[in-house]
Formats: sequence, C-alpha cells, structure tokens
Amino acid sequence: MKRRSIALSAAVALLSTVITGCSNFQTGDSSAGEMPTSSVTTEAPETIAVITDVVPTTTSALTTTTVTTTSTTATTTAATTTIATTQSTTLAETTTIPEPTTEVATIASTTEAETLTNPPMPTEPAVSSTTTTTAAPVVTEIPVIPVNPQTGIQELPTELMQIVQKYQRIYPNMSIGVGIYSMDGSSGYEYNATQLFNGACTIKAAYALFVCSYCDEHDIDITTEQLYYTSAHHHGGSGVIHDWGYNKWYSVHDLLTYLCNYSDNDAMKLLISRFPMSDFYNFIIPLGGESDRANWNGGRASVQQRRNEWLAIYNYINSNATNAGNLRKFLTNTKYCYLVKGMQYVPTYMHKSGWCDSYSYPSAADAAIIQNRTGTYLMVVMTQDYSTGNGHTDAIAELGNAIDDYFYSPGFFW
Repeated sequence: MKRRSIALSAAVALLSTVITGCSNFQTGDSSAGEMPTSSVTTEAPETIAVITDVVPTTTSALTTTTVTTTSTTATTTAATTTIATTQSTTLAETTTIPEPTTEVATIASTTEAETLTNPPMPTEPAVSSTTTTTAAPVVTEIPVIPVNPQTGIQELPTELMQIVQKYQRIYPNMSIGVGIYSMDGSSGYEYNATQLFNGACTIKAAYALFVCSYCDEHDIDITTEQLYYTSAHHHGGSGVIHDWGYNKWYSVHDLLTYLCNYSDNDAMKLLISRFPMSDFYNFIIPLGGESDRANWNGGRASVQQRRNEWLAIYNYINSNATNAGNLRKFLTNTKYCYLVKGMQYVPTYMHKSGWCDSYSYPSAADAAIIQNRTGTYLMVVMTQDYSTGNGHTDAIAELGNAIDDYFYSPGFFW
C-alpha cells in the first residue's frame, strides 16, 4: 500500500519526532520494575484511521486526508435498561492533537520521523486541585457479556493457524494467543485464549475506561480537573510529558490523551495518584478483565480478559455516558497499531498495543476494534518469548493482515 503523506499546518513550527511505544529505557533483566521500553523496531502505521462521532473536536495540527461518512446503528446494553441509538459516524484518517503554545518536544526514535507540535501546557489554576483522597470504588453498570464456548466460539481457521505455527517455528519458545470476536462477544474464533501473557501497555485501555467511568459517576469534569506533575511521578519508559519538564499542571483530559496516544507511563503514574489501581481492579475484575494485582506495569492477562475489557469499552463508547465520546477519541488516536500495520486495506479502528524487549518481561500484544470491508469485529493477539527476550511485533502484524483478508471474502459467520 502506498504511503500516504500528511499535510501539516504551515503556521506550526515543525520538528522531527518519533513516538516510542510501551517500554522503558533499559533492555535485558530489569530490577527497577519500570514499564518496559518501546524502542519500536517496526515503522509506525502509514496512516491512522479513526472511528469518531460527529461532535466538535479540538483543532488538529494534522489535516485530515480522507473523509468518508456512513451511518451505523449501535445498541448499548446497560445493567437495567437497553438503549438503541442510531448515530452518524465519521470515518476519517487523522490525528487530533491539542493546539500548541510555546513549547515543542523532540522525541528520538530508530524508525521513522513524524512532525507534530506539543499540546499546550496547562496554566496553574488559582486553587490547587491536587486532591489525593480516594473515593469509594466505582460500581459499574456495564454488564459482563456471557460467551458460550461450546457453540459460539470456534477454533482458529486452518489458514490462520498456519501463521501461528510458522512463527512458533521461527521462535520455538514463543507463546501466542489469538482471539477474533463479534461485538456482542457471543461468537468468534480463539487459539490459546486462556493463557496469561505479559500484558504490557495494553492495560491502559481498560484503565482509561475506568477513569472515564469514575469521573462520570463522581461528576468530575475531566477538562477542568487538574493534577500537578512532579519528579515523584516519573516512571521511565514511553511517553512525552517527562521531556517537557516537571512542575506543570495537566488536565485529566490531557493526561488520558497522552496515556492512550503515546502510552505515557508518567501520565499513568500521575493519574494513579488520583484514581488508584485498587479502585481500578474493583472496577475491571467484575467485568472479567485483568485480575493480576502484582503491579500495574507487570501484570498478566489472557486474550479472553482483554476481550472482556474491550467489549466493555465498546458498550461504553456507544452509550450516553458523559465521557463516551472522549474515550472513543482517546483510543482512535493511539500510535503503533501492530494489528493493522501490515493490512493492505487500512480499516478504521480503535486499539491499544503493548511492547517490550526484556528477558524479564518480553511482550508484544495488541487489541483492536476493527471496522473493515466486511463488518466490525474485535481482534486480540498476545505474545511473549522469554527465550529471546523480544516482543515479536512481526507476528502480530502478519496475523492482523491475514485475519482481515481471510474474513473479507467469506465474511464472519455471525
């Protein structure tokens, strides 16, 4: 597929940047417990396709190149009621970045450069809002969607299983898990979907869901609620806010943007100071999500647990929740979607990937809601390889391309 160029605003100063994925700055065995680094060894996607509602958005420093409008119907299931809505969805290829002020960050990479401008640094509010008290855990209204493993979930088709076997021959000690699901979670295909894998930064999508839901329930305005960033919140690894210096105020909205767009570890740690992981697990475990409470950057999850989290995300963004549209935008602007990187036809998608090269924490994983030529489906691929200490993003990219191509002609049986 030919590479698409991105038009940049002539009014914005251009600097060459490259965004790193989910990682810390060290390779090999790590005793510091930092988030695994993401000196990504594959190129970033040529274009970033977006699923976004037709609502006002922030002005983008990057101009959209293609816009197609279609109409979809989404049905949201809540614990007590069912809401059917018909909404207009704009499918576009764009990256939404807040407008810059005076500061520009340059991020080094070994792959390819993108030029963008920094979002504005929030000014210090007149009244400090660094409240750290912990509110009661969120009681979610998002239902767990039951799956019938005997009738609704099938084995991975032979053509796709051959790709799994190919990479298991190339990397003899690599474990791979694959899941392909309908958006009600009742049908799909799986391989090795219950094994626990190093989840890496894929946890951040579910954490963003938790923060948005928490703010909904506690009437917290994510655009005005601000947190103060200091050296105590530095965690190392991926992200951008550390490059801009300490002692700055950031809104919860901006922190969630950096968390999802750039997999920012410092943004995650700063958000945790306000929205604790204990509350996160109380929120996500009842939904069937990640239950490994070891630590937020070293937790393990299965393909099925990631499936449950993304089905909850899908229900939420198609609901009338206060921050439903915000979460949709946070997850459509994320970088390095390994699953769609190799696709000849680039679909619209929402996703969160994770990657690490480390003998103590080798991981490459991605979860994405794909809207392709056939329909909308959820895809999860997780891998780990303690033998090489590498995250094999090449396997994820080939599987993503093959899955999308395989189901284009026959279509999903559901």
